[in-house]
Amino acid sequence: MMNSIRGSIREVLEVSAVFIAVGLTFTAVSVLTSDIHFKIGTFRPIYSIPPHLVALSAMGLAVGFATSLFSIRFSMRPVILSVVLMLLFDLDHIPAALGIPQPIRPAHSLLFLGVVVLAELILLKKPIETGVLIGAAFLGHLAVDTGLFPLFYPFSMQYYALNSIYPWLYVSAFVLAIMAGLLTRFNTRPPNFVRN
Repeated sequence: MMNSIRGSIREVLEVSAVFIAVGLTFTAVSVLTSDIHFKIGTFRPIYSIPPHLVALSAMGLAVGFATSLFSIRFSMRPVILSVVLMLLFDLDHIPAALGIPQPIRPAHSLLFLGVVVLAELILLKKPIETGVLIGAAFLGHLAVDTGLFPLFYPFSMQYYALNSIYPWLYVSAFVLAIMAGLLTRFNTRPPNFVRN
C-alpha cells in the first residue's frame, strides 16, 4: 500500500514537472513575443481565487474518478493527476499576478495541449491514456473557467467565449476521462495508470 502511494506520488510529480516546464515556457514565449495590443490579460480578484480553485479541484476529482472507475481496478493515480493538472493549466496567469502584461491564457490553447501531451508521451514515455487524461483535464478546465480563450494561440490571437458550449465541454471531458479508463483497462501492459 505504501509503495503504491509513493509510486503514485512520484509518477504524478514526473508528469507535473514536464507539464510545468512546458506551461512556463509557453507562457514566457507568449509574454516575450506577443504584440502589446494583445497583452490584455489581468489577474482575477484575490477573493475569487479560492472558490475557483475549489471548482477546478471538484472537476478534477470527478474526471479522475470517472477514469479510475472505467479502468481495470480503482486507483487514486488518475484522480490525483487530474486534480493536479486541472490546477496547473492556470500557471499561465503567473505574469499577470506579477503585474507583467501578457496575452490572455496562452496555455488555454489547443497548441499548448498538443505540445504538453506530446512531451509527456515522448519524454516520459507515458501511455496514450495519460495523454487522453490530459485532454480530459483541459476540457474540464475550460468547462469550469469563464471568460475568453485564445484557442488557436499562437496562430491566431482571436479570443473565444465558450459560454454556449459549456455543457459540451463537460460532456467531452467525461467522454475523454472514460476513454482514458477504458484504454487502461484494455492496454496489454500492467494496469498502473501512469506508467514508465
